Amino acid sequence: MLTRGFALRAKTLAGAVLAASSILASAPASPQSQLAGLPHIYYDDFDKPWAVKLILENDFGRLNEGERRLLMAYMWGVDDFTMTPPTKADPACGRLADGDLHRRMDSLGFRAASEATKLDGPSPNLAGQLDGLARRMESIKAAQKAGREDIYLLAADYGGCSGPVVTRFLTNIKAFASKGFQPTR
Repeated sequence: MLTRGFALRAKTLAGAVLAASSILASAPASPQSQLAGLPHIYYDDFDKPWAVKLILENDFGRLNEGERRLLMAYMWGVDDFTMTPPTKADPACGRLADGDLHRRMDSLGFRAASEATKLDGPSPNLAGQLDGLARRMESIKAAQKAGREDIYLLAADYGGCSGPVVTRFLTNIKAFASKGFQPTR
């Protein structure tokens, strides 16, 4: 038999658990920042969520050299999408192309690729160096592909190519490109 005090505590606890479960059910799976003027962005849906978040928040200041190199390749993929959007994309995507940005991105992409192909220096283990070089090139290619896929997903899920999310995304990329892809500290 339950005492009146125990039953009351159990009922209070059950109510708290129910309230907590309804809050958790409505919350996203991971912490998401809410950007002013934009819809809620579910970063976990993207191939490179850290890159999408970093670009939308215009937070390039804490990049280390490896992250900067990957982000350069990622942005190269975004530029590739703007220059040649898929036929299934929003028709406004064809108007995103920016010749000046494209020239910068093209040189940037080649620079990222050439930096990735540098050998680590003289070493008796040439096979190991070639393996490292191949892995770096694969990561550059993967980042470029992710940039292209992520901008397509942003356009498809967040208001199209002329919507506020894609507009902010590309504006922040252009600002970063105008600074020579160097973070401001």
